Amino acid sequence: MIGNKMRTVLITGATGFLGSNIARFLVEKGFKVYATHRNNSGFTRCTDFYNSIQWINTENINWKESFSYFRADLLIHAAWQGVSSNERDNWEIQLSNIAFSKEIYEFTRRSGIKKIITLGSQAEYGFYDEKVNEEVTPDPNDAYSQAKLLTLDFLQNFALNNKIDWYWIRVFSVFGKNENENWLLPNVIMNLIKGKPIELTEGFQKYDYMHSDDFVRNLYKVIDCSSNNSGIYNLCSGNAFEIKSLLTQLTKLIPHTDHLLKFGAIPYRKNQNMFMVGDNKKFESRFGPISINDMDLNLRKTINLYKGK
Repeated sequence: MIGNKMRTVLITGATGFLGSNIARFLVEKGFKVYATHRNNSGFTRCTDFYNSIQWINTENINWKESFSYFRADLLIHAAWQGVSSNERDNWEIQLSNIAFSKEIYEFTRRSGIKKIITLGSQAEYGFYDEKVNEEVTPDPNDAYSQAKLLTLDFLQNFALNNKIDWYWIRVFSVFGKNENENWLLPNVIMNLIKGKPIELTEGFQKYDYMHSDDFVRNLYKVIDCSSNNSGIYNLCSGNAFEIKSLLTQLTKLIPHTDHLLKFGAIPYRKNQNMFMVGDNKKFESRFGPISINDMDLNLRKTINLYKGK
């Protein structure tokens, strides 16, 4: 257990969706949190804990020197640009992610950090029609997922050579507080609340959804673990949620809106991934059972976020 041994953490991507949820959780747990940002970073996701964090602008030329005194126990690397569909094949952006990852890893070595947790992605697996576990050979189909795998390779070698514990957490479909409002669930929820019709595909895709609160609570099991269980882990619910059923469930929680869902009005995207569900047995064998709240409860919680917007 962490106890008093590991209470200082450096987080990259704390102004983003998952990073902000992780940062808030650790601040509430009493951690001393340092977080990186860029000149163009927005802090709207961080307003309720902004003053509880020491921020590091990595675009300042001398940022490393100015933090020569910096000491932390753990790095959580959640920063990644180019996650939207129109930027996933932009190699310039994806290569910049690899370069920044390398830079931040090397900074942690000089700072004496002995544990690194990095957020990977389900996209690394590519297309599969059954549950994927960590033994499945990745088959990336865009620059984004290829860049993730290249970063994983670097991390493994870097950690081995520097005697650092490392964890590559493959993230599946997460929703909840601070999610990009253009993404599926927030977009559908806001339109249903406003009484606007939404054009959708037929909705037969099946994805592995987890609420952000559940994700962070289970990630904390990795943070809190004092044993060296270095490796790649799927952090997911292990459940296949059909998009059509999930969105129809929303209309039961927002009454008199079922007529607004226009399934089949638009075609599937080119190379649409129809099934992406993770096997979480390896995670559970190392860190204990994954705990998730009822989907109905999590959807209600998410709806309440967007009421009044």
